[in-house]
Amino acid sequence: MMVFSKAGTKEETIKFLEAVHRKLGKAEQSNLANMMVQSTTGGTYIIAAYTTRFEHGEADEKFVWTRKGGQLKLHGYNVQSKAFIIG
Repeated sequence: MMVFSKAGTKEETIKFLEAVHRKLGKAEQSNLANMMVQSTTGGTYIIAAYTTRFEHGEADEKFVWTRKGGQLKLHGYNVQSKAFIIG
């Protein structure tokens, strides 16, 4: 999982997302598989898992959002696909 607060520079994050896009292509359809909300003293975490069909394969994606002080921020992103290995 890419944790954005520890992911490095903005440029490295962009390179990672571009690499995912190059391999999988454009997203064609996304279905919410699961959503969970966790409240802690450090803030609220919203975890959303999707099954997404891309041009070049399917992937399971997980987004972790944090809500603190009324603001929502993307905290982490994970993508898993056989297309990374096979295609």
